[in-house]
Amino acid sequence: MGAHSPQLQLDLWQEQSPAAVSVKPVTVLSYGLGADSTLVLIEMLRDPADYGLEPDFSDLIVITATVGSEWRDTVRFVEDHIFPLLRRHQVRYIQVARCGPYEADGWEVLADSRSPQHFIPRGRWTLMDELSLNGTVVQAAGGNSCSLKYKGWPLDQWGLAEFPDRPFRKIVGYHAREQKRARTYDGCQQEENLKARRTICTVEYPLIEQSWDRDIVEARLFTEFGFLWPKSYCTFCVYSGSCSARPAHMARLRDHVEQAVEVLALEYTSMALNENGSFYPKETLYTRVAEDGNTAALRALEDRLASVEWALYRIRRVFPPARTGSCKERHGDSCRSPWPGCIDPDTGERTPPCAQWHGPVCRKPQPACRDSSRKGQASRSVKVVITGTRAQVTHLMRRRAADAGEHVEEDLQHPLGHVRSQTLSRGARFPAVEEFHVVAPSGVIEKQRKNFEEVWQETCRQLRLPV
Repeated sequence: MGAHSPQLQLDLWQEQSPAAVSVKPVTVLSYGLGADSTLVLIEMLRDPADYGLEPDFSDLIVITATVGSEWRDTVRFVEDHIFPLLRRHQVRYIQVARCGPYEADGWEVLADSRSPQHFIPRGRWTLMDELSLNGTVVQAAGGNSCSLKYKGWPLDQWGLAEFPDRPFRKIVGYHAREQKRARTYDGCQQEENLKARRTICTVEYPLIEQSWDRDIVEARLFTEFGFLWPKSYCTFCVYSGSCSARPAHMARLRDHVEQAVEVLALEYTSMALNENGSFYPKETLYTRVAEDGNTAALRALEDRLASVEWALYRIRRVFPPARTGSCKERHGDSCRSPWPGCIDPDTGERTPPCAQWHGPVCRKPQPACRDSSRKGQASRSVKVVITGTRAQVTHLMRRRAADAGEHVEEDLQHPLGHVRSQTLSRGARFPAVEEFHVVAPSGVIEKQRKNFEEVWQETCRQLRLPV
């Protein structure tokens, strides 16, 4: 095709496509249930012509990607105040969701109606299911990857299925202080258009165009409904401190004790399998709830832990050294044959490969691909040894530790503590390995990568540890 800009390529593909005819595109509002997209929807229903819509809203679709852990007050407000408006104007409302952790599992339509009555809180698979089975919490370092996976992907799949050969118009409710998010979203959509070799959709941001920030949005909704419309985010969101002010988040945990207990239990199990697996970098959610005086949630958590089945888990982890910046620059996303570098970081001396490749003098030492002082992405193996009551599993772990000559410790990283015995402790430099047994609520699945045993054995040999 020649060297064209991405936009010019799309224009050329669009011109060559037989579907590129002058047809008014359908407008799709991505409705996340929160304040911003709620105000956009209200304004659309109030003045359809101002948003380029037909008076009967026959060209409007409102769609929600259901993650499965929305706050119940948000759901109640949507059912009480938004669904009646959609029914009155006969607006088509759709809910979609993932069917499993992998894209091959597909996606599903939970609801598709012009008279919605009840919000469907979850599909057959949710993000909470994934976290619970893996015994972990959402990591802040992952950015918005969970949103892309559980919201963006099913929405994109629905758009491709609903409009296979013509573009549609997508409305997104980013407010005026979210222009960076809008630019990022535009870039992602451009990539999807390029992969499809056509314009899947055009994206518009009415709140940004009108310079309406969050304060204006909340004020307008307060005038509309007489209360402050709550923020929409998952109950276990790692960004709850920014999604909502801490007092507001704590108030929600007080108002929704059952949901609070679910999240607190998730953190407890996560920290059993990984002492750093708390919701916040420097403190636990449990600590925040205790400081808030939410004794109802804490008592309910202890009741839950006393009633569930427990398991003894064997945890092994391999910690490779982190990739260096120069490695990423030279080798891109993947480096299968790491360059050892010309200087040994431990001794400061030239490495044998440097002497072999560069001779007696090395005038331009090359940096290594790995930095042994920094931890790379770890690999984890989880095995279930036995299940039973908490007392039974704890007794077995203590007996196993005594037979192996291991010390049993009461790990207090979490305020409620975990019982753990350490077989191998990782060192300060990398690569490193770690192995321990821990008592925690059952439900975490056995899981490890296909090549974990090979990597484990190779790393142990490298560290001169028994395999």
